[in-house]
Amino acid sequence: MHTTIRSTKWVFIAAAIVGMVVAAALLTLHTANGSSRPHITPADVHQLAKQAQGDGAGASVAAALADGAVTRDQYRAAVHATMQCLEDAGVSVHDVRDTGDRIQFQFGGGQISHEELAAQKAVYERCYNQYERAVDIAWAGQH
Repeated sequence: MHTTIRSTKWVFIAAAIVGMVVAAALLTLHTANGSSRPHITPADVHQLAKQAQGDGAGASVAAALADGAVTRDQYRAAVHATMQCLEDAGVSVHDVRDTGDRIQFQFGGGQISHEELAAQKAVYERCYNQYERAVDIAWAGQH
């Protein structure tokens, strides 16, 4: 059992590293006017939209990405849809912070078991992928 846990740990670490590399590559695909600020073009956003559709993202994601740009209102709507999805599934949302360019929040918590924590994380992943992921990537790359 100890070996299984250790192997699983390394699989998660490797997956996280691959995810970060892919996200970093996507966010730095293009550079605006030679600056070092990440920039995503409308073509990149359309590619995100196709990928999101294949991954089962909701219609609100397709609508937000349709014109190749994400507005602050569309980003805010995506984050709020994710939070609402969590709450609809019985996972509490708290400590919401709007920093101007990003909205951050906490979910779940309290005295819960590892199994309950894993279940809450699974709900978050489902909600995030359905309502926010592609919009979040495009927003971050555009701002």
